[in-house]
Amino acid sequence: GTITKTFTILPVDFSKLNATKTTIPTDLSIYTEETVTALNNALNTANNLTSKSSQKSVNNADTALKNAIKGLEIKKADYSAIDELLTTIPEDLSDYTKDSVLALNNAIEAIVRDKLITEQAEVDSMKTNLQSAIDNLKINYFRSEVVIPVLGCALLLGAGFYVYKKKKSVVKESAKESTNEKTVEENKEEA
Repeated sequence: GTITKTFTILPVDFSKLNATKTTIPTDLSIYTEETVTALNNALNTANNLTSKSSQKSVNNADTALKNAIKGLEIKKADYSAIDELLTTIPEDLSDYTKDSVLALNNAIEAIVRDKLITEQAEVDSMKTNLQSAIDNLKINYFRSEVVIPVLGCALLLGAGFYVYKKKKSVVKESAKESTNEKTVEENKEEA
């Protein structure tokens, strides 16, 4: 007695792995470099499998690829333009009107820092609102430090105008007196 066993070698099944490959996002630019690198490594391992590979290797590659796809992280939005604008805000806002400073503070408080690159349009809108608030800062000309010198100048100018006006009226009165004197003298001569 010899016992003979027959083994049927089943072909390696790549169908699950091939299906997983089709779920890889087409645009990888929105994902972090680290997670894209992990995905590419898993994909390279899967692509290097051949019909001579074991089913276990194919299944492991499928699992690794699925995990790499699930692990893709979307990049954070770019806040560099906002950060640059924030450096242009004057340190002392006391020279500006309360309303314009309030609008600026509201624009700053509206900045949400946890946006993803897929929400960049919202971040750009925050930047536009901040730029507008900075551009619309209005100097408060009615602060006492500003008003007193301005009033002082106005009073001096007003006093100068008053002196000028007074001199002009004195001249007019002098002219009247001289014409009145002539009239009196002429009347004396006629009599």
